[in-house]
Amino acid sequence: MIEQNSITIIGRGALGSALYDFFNEKSYLIRSVWNKKQVEIRSTVESSVFVLDKNLPTEENEMGELIFLAVPDDQIKLLSDKLSGIPLQWKKRSIIHCSGNLSSDVCSSLKNRGAKVAAMHPIQTFNNGDGFQRFNDIYVTLEGDDSLISDLSLIIEQMGAHPLKITAEQKRVIHIASVIASNYLVSLLHISESLLKDAGISESLDIIQPLVYQTVQNIFKKGVKESLTGPISRGDIHSLKHHLDLLNEDSHYSEIYKLLGSEALNIAQKNQSLNKEMINQISVLFSR
Repeated sequence: MIEQNSITIIGRGALGSALYDFFNEKSYLIRSVWNKKQVEIRSTVESSVFVLDKNLPTEENEMGELIFLAVPDDQIKLLSDKLSGIPLQWKKRSIIHCSGNLSSDVCSSLKNRGAKVAAMHPIQTFNNGDGFQRFNDIYVTLEGDDSLISDLSLIIEQMGAHPLKITAEQKRVIHIASVIASNYLVSLLHISESLLKDAGISESLDIIQPLVYQTVQNIFKKGVKESLTGPISRGDIHSLKHHLDLLNEDSHYSEIYKLLGSEALNIAQKNQSLNKEMINQISVLFSR
C-alpha cells in the first residue's frame, strides 16, 4: 500500500511545508526533511534536519521511498543530477518534483538509475504558513511514470483533491493558463489600485472588491463568454475613447488597456452582441 512508503521532502518552502503538514497529519512515515535553512523538524523516525547547500543523503536510512522535490524550477535538474551520483538503492525509490512548468524528464538522471519519476503540481497558490487544508478540492496534475501516477493519485485523493493525469505538453499549457489567471490577475488589480490611488481615492481596492468577487462568481457560474459586461460588450465607443484619453499620459497602461480590450472585443464578437460598424470602430480605436 502507498501509505506504507516512507517520505522525504527536499525543500521546506510554502509548498514543501504544506506537504509536510499533510503527511504528518495522515501519520505517514516521514523519514527526513532537507532544507536550505536549519529548522526544527520532528520526524516520526527521528529529528532530521539537513542543509541542502552543504549536504545530501549518503545513507539508506536518510532517504525515504517517496522523495518530493519542492525546490525552485532552476534547482530541480541540478539536484536530480547530484542525487543520481549518490550510491543509494534508487530502484526502490520514486522521485516526484513539484514544478508546474517542467516535465518529469528533468529528473532523467535519476530515472536512468532506476528510480520512478513523476511531476506532481497542485493548481493552487501557496503562501508560507499554509497547511494541508490548502489542498482541499483543488486539482493536482500528474505526469510521468504510470505506476507512480497511480500511487500518487491515491495520495491526492487523501488530500481531498482531484488528481489529473496529463501529458508534458498539456502541463506547459496548464502552467501558462494558471499564471495568467492568478499572477496576472494580481497585476491587473495592481493597475486598478494604482489608478485609484493616483486619483486621490484612498479606499482603492475596497471600492472594486465587490465587483471583482461578483465577476469571478459570474465566470464560474455562467462561463467566460456570458460574463462580459461593460462598454465593449455594448459597443459604447464614447466611453472607450474617454478611457483612453484619461490614460493618454501613461502609454504603458494605455497599451495594456488596448490589448485587453481587443481580447474583450473577441469575446463580444463570439457573443454576437455587436454589429459590424461597432466592431470596426472599436478595432480602429485599439489599433492606434
